[in-house]
Amino acid sequence: MTKLNLQVIDDFLPQKYFNNLKKISKQISWGPYMDYFDSNESTRHKWFYRNIGDDEELKNILIKNIRNKTIFKIKDFSLLHITLVPKGEAWPHTDTGDNFKHQMVLYVDGDVDMNKGTGFYVPTETGVTLNTAVGFYANRAIFFESGVWHTPLVYASNNDTSRISIVAQF
Repeated sequence: MTKLNLQVIDDFLPQKYFNNLKKISKQISWGPYMDYFDSNESTRHKWFYRNIGDDEELKNILIKNIRNKTIFKIKDFSLLHITLVPKGEAWPHTDTGDNFKHQMVLYVDGDVDMNKGTGFYVPTETGVTLNTAVGFYANRAIFFESGVWHTPLVYASNNDTSRISIVAQF
């Protein structure tokens, strides 16, 4: 079991850069939900995403802020994608890999709400149970070790407003 070691930082990016990122995120054409299904039901994403791994400017500013504001060390950095999470079902999962030990979720756009944030789970004898939650707040970054069970909490929200965030691994 990976122990929960969270670091939460509000106002993670400089405001001018963050405002531009938010503007860009609103211009994304997400397309039909069926575009996001893959053939393997067990690994199927439950949310919309757009790969942004080749955005060097964003990658460099994220790395700079991670180095200056967190306790985490960067080995290899992968800027994965920008995600839009609609209201749906809970999907507790872990992300693991050989080239990264840490994860970052940066909230970009959505309602300020606990149930638009991220839930963290602990293993039990029968599965996993929700243990800790971090609410949504624009420009809030959450850092945690890979292997930690987590899911967007949008499923528990009282409204259908989606959440947009950036996911990176390092």
